[in-house]
Amino acid sequence: MDYQQAFNLATGVIGVLFGWVLKFFYDDLKALHANNKELNDHIQAVQVLVAGEYVKKSALDDMVKAVLIKLDRIEDKLDRKVDK
Repeated sequence: MDYQQAFNLATGVIGVLFGWVLKFFYDDLKALHANNKELNDHIQAVQVLVAGEYVKKSALDDMVKAVLIKLDRIEDKLDRKVDK
C-alpha cells in the first residue's frame, strides 16, 4: 500500500466519521426544535391565562383604602399612646 492509498483511506474514514457526527447533531437539533415548538405553545397558553388574571382597578382601590384605614388607626393609637 503506497502513501496515496493510505491517504485516501484515512480521508474516507475521517469523512465517514465526520458525516456520522454531523448526522447525530442534526437529529438532536431537529428533536430540540420540535420540543421548542411544544414549549412555545405551552408558554403562550400560560401567557393567555395570566393575562386574564390581572388585578382589577376597583379591587386594587378597595385594598389600598383598607390598608390606609388600618394605617390611620395605627397612627391614632400611637398618638393616644404619646399623649399619655
